Amino acid sequence: MSRLATARVVLALFAAGCAHRPATSGGDIVVTGGKAQLAGVGSRSLTDRLAATYFIRTADPKGEMVLDFVVFLKGEPRWTQTLGDWTFHTAEPVAFSKYKIAGVPFRVDLDLTTNEGKLLGRAFPTATANIVVVDGFGGSALQIAYTEHQELHSAWDTDPLIDILNRSPALQQALDLGPRS
Repeated sequence: MSRLATARVVLALFAAGCAHRPATSGGDIVVTGGKAQLAGVGSRSLTDRLAATYFIRTADPKGEMVLDFVVFLKGEPRWTQTLGDWTFHTAEPVAFSKYKIAGVPFRVDLDLTTNEGKLLGRAFPTATANIVVVDGFGGSALQIAYTEHQELHSAWDTDPLIDILNRSPALQQALDLGPRS
């Protein structure tokens, strides 16, 4: 089963296409009908300068949520309040989260056959870099500003993005957030 969706959104709180499935161990690929598939794709703003898009491997309300790849989108003040188009797809071979914000296109791919995130002409093996910060939204040219690898498991009843941020002072600094408590 392939999922393709389009939305006209203000980057707010969205976790789209999320189907509840039992969590698999170690971030294994969820297989439905012989096809690699994610539990969903999410996109949301965190501040007026910061948003995130992320691929959800598994989501288990009785356990945890496991993410595969997270991209933090950093930019000028109020860029996250701009109306844009969002299209996403969650099945193999390539899942994607695609935007057009203030007329500027931006796309993040997750190749489910190679486990690589791809954006801005670069590939990031999720085994070594599963968090990427892109700077320049609402202003200058988009550029990769920071990468990191973390275990992206979070308890179901917590916010996985806040967990990710709380685990890494270096990521907080890259996002101009300062220490979080």
